[in-house]
This record gives sequence, structure tokens and C-alpha cells, in this order.
Amino acid sequence: MDTFLLWQVVASIRKLVSFFLSDLDPGAGLPGSAASAAASANSNNPAMLRSLAPDRASLARAQALLPVLREQRVPMRRFGLQIVGRLTQLQTSRALGWVRGQLLAEKV
Repeated sequence: MDTFLLWQVVASIRKLVSFFLSDLDPGAGLPGSAASAAASANSNNPAMLRSLAPDRASLARAQALLPVLREQRVPMRRFGLQIVGRLTQLQTSRALGWVRGQLLAEKV
């Protein structure tokens, strides 16, 4: 398994865990995070600032969803942990298969 691919899988799992654990800024400082987007807004580029601000309709929809998300927080967290657990099992199985293949290839 390629190191870069493994890093991508780990990064994806971290994002998923952060989402289901209600972390609003997973991986602060990593490319693509809200922190790095906000840091790039320091350029005072009007187009960049407009792209970071939600429009009123999006903001209203998000505010309307907040009570439902708060009410469903515990079941969503349980579901997220089930997904992460299964992804971890699959990735571990794949990694062990790769290691097994490497060891068998060395013997030949």
C-alpha cells in the first residue's frame, strides 16, 4: 500500500471522526480546513471574503436544522462510531493483507 494512499485514508477517517464527534474545525491548520480558509482571507481579497460568507438562505436553512441536529446528536454519534469502527476493521484487514503479501514476496 502506498504511503500517500495510507495517509489519505487516515486523513479521511480523522475527518469522519471529527464530524461525528461534533468538532466544528477538524484538522485546524491542515489544507482545506476552516482555519486555513480563514487564514487565506487575510489577503483582504473581496472575492475570497464573499466565498467564505454563507448567503442568507443557506444561513436560514442551517439555523432551522440546528434543533434537529442537537436532538439527534447521540444517535448520530453512535452511527458515526459504527461507521468508523467498520472502516477501521476494513483498513486493518487491507493493511495486514498488504504486509502478508510483502512478506510472502520476500520469501520467494
